[in-house]
Amino acid sequence: MNRGVVILLGAAIGLAGVRAAGQPTISPRELKAENERLVQEMREARALIERLQGELSLLQNERRGLLARVRDAEQVLNALRLELEAGESGGAGTGLAVRAPAPQDALASPASLLRELRNRYFETMRDVPDTTTAESAEYKQQVALWCRLTERELRGRRTWLVELDDLIPLRGGRAVARLSVIDEASGLPIAEAVDVEVPRRFIDRVENDPRYERWLLTTVVIAAPRYNADRATRGVFEYPPFVGPYADFDFELDWISLRGWREGQGEPAEAAEATDDEDRTQETPDESGEGGG
Repeated sequence: MNRGVVILLGAAIGLAGVRAAGQPTISPRELKAENERLVQEMREARALIERLQGELSLLQNERRGLLARVRDAEQVLNALRLELEAGESGGAGTGLAVRAPAPQDALASPASLLRELRNRYFETMRDVPDTTTAESAEYKQQVALWCRLTERELRGRRTWLVELDDLIPLRGGRAVARLSVIDEASGLPIAEAVDVEVPRRFIDRVENDPRYERWLLTTVVIAAPRYNADRATRGVFEYPPFVGPYADFDFELDWISLRGWREGQGEPAEAAEATDDEDRTQETPDESGEGGG
């Protein structure tokens, strides 16, 4: 081989070696570590995305719940507004069903009691937060407590002018009837009739005394709102009546006396108070403490 060519090849090889020596080299171990770091970053990014998606879903659910509560509050306010307007105009009801306005006394009728419970619920719960899962659980506990305290506090003895229809016997000598509270001044029913249990000692009188269509019922009226953890909104049929989120309407009657009534007999409360002792002597005491509601 030509000596000049050999010299040129040697110089080229030497120059390539110098260039290679000037570049940094990466070991397989470093490549593996870098790959693991990138994989970990990808996993953390995915976890962050999933967490943010979960928080977004929670916020969307809470927003729907708040919107539902706003709609319920609007419906309650509209119902109260209609009752107030009916009271101011001296009558209530639209269409074929003409009703007397609910009295202002909270214990004067079931409709009055429902209105009072809605007012009390709104005043008690309106400032209680309910936007997070923890706050929602606390809100439900507050509603359950409100139901118990209200049952203890909101009660009293009243005399109602009533109609009792559709008496249905039940097992154990019990019976249920449709009770309508009547406004004596107008003779109109106050709101719609409700189902109540008739104590055993009054069943025969209601069922077999044809002389009276209306009665003076003296009773202890007891508010009994029921906690319902599964009912956050009013619902389609609204039964039982809706007090507020997680609270259903109910009441109890502890019957004291029942006396027939005729038009012109006088104010219900006066007539009942005058004849209460007579009713007690005529009726056999119910030692079981049975009531209706």
